Amino acid sequence: SCSNKYDNIANVPNLRIQVDKNENLNLLDESKTLPKQNSFNSQIPFIQEALQSDELILELGAGVDRCDNPNLIKTDAYLYSTDLHCLADAHSLPFEDNTFGYVYSLAVFEHLHSPWIAADEIYRVLKPGGKVYTLTAFMQHMHGYPHHYFNMTTSGLARIFQSFEITSCEPSKHSSILQLAYILAD
Repeated sequence: SCSNKYDNIANVPNLRIQVDKNENLNLLDESKTLPKQNSFNSQIPFIQEALQSDELILELGAGVDRCDNPNLIKTDAYLYSTDLHCLADAHSLPFEDNTFGYVYSLAVFEHLHSPWIAADEIYRVLKPGGKVYTLTAFMQHMHGYPHHYFNMTTSGLARIFQSFEITSCEPSKHSSILQLAYILAD
């Protein structure tokens, strides 16, 4: 209903401010080999709590998530799926302050060039009392999509989220044995 006009890619609004006009944001072809997922089927209690709430939820780096919960806003910096609500840069989120009751990202923060800025953006768009869940790489092989900048220690992740009241920062119980196989292969 606003008068702003946005470009779109495959009918997904592009709300990213592109620094490099030659950067390819459409990775639909490349994403065909990525595993499809559905947040609704995750075994992560935080995500189950969020999806069962009446709050608005932001998923950063939704990739090929097929979850169709009406309260879930799925974003990514690149177009991996037409199931996204918009393309958005986690370093400069296109949402009003205090919008979301929950924010989560799975395997995203290692791909951010300045994850501390993204954490500040999450803080800005999160409602007071809102909750955040971030699952990110510590011991994982280098992988693209399209970039890989940082793997995180628990103390590094706590530092990035220092503006938040952190209730837990620990190694994940939600990683697959395949990740260990990739590390050993490297």
